[in-house]
Amino acid sequence: MKDFYNNIYAALGTLTPLRGDCGRACNKACCEGDKDGDGMYLFPFEEEMYTSLPSWASISETDFEYDKGKFAPLFSCDGVCDRNLRPLSCRIFPLTPYIAKDGELEVIVDPRANGMCPLSSLYVEDFEPDFVKAVEKVGKLLLENAETKKFLEAFSRILDDIKFI
Repeated sequence: MKDFYNNIYAALGTLTPLRGDCGRACNKACCEGDKDGDGMYLFPFEEEMYTSLPSWASISETDFEYDKGKFAPLFSCDGVCDRNLRPLSCRIFPLTPYIAKDGELEVIVDPRANGMCPLSSLYVEDFEPDFVKAVEKVGKLLLENAETKKFLEAFSRILDDIKFI
């Protein structure tokens, strides 16, 4: 699965949500590190990308069950990372691929970004177009694998709950 994620990471390359450093707008709020057990879910098999966990990161168990008996691990950091070693969730934030209830793949602004990321008030169309296209491509690649598809479906239902709070 390392090749699978290397291809996904390559699809994103060095693209970022905006032209320039969006972290300047919020003092890198999404990279502040783990203060209250916060972190980003790892996609299925993505943990394999961290056979040697960097000193600035940790992986812990969660109760997010995306398939019978399969739980998504949580990746947390201390706020300083090697950008080349970030998990997929960090690379695409504050956007995320999302499976609508009708089964269609969309790219949405991740509702978990509300209150943390100033970009969360933007529309998807306001983001760097190449970044949006890359996140969509990532979503399509994730749908090609049965397990990552199940994860994305379950994750989308969690986002539904957050969107309507």
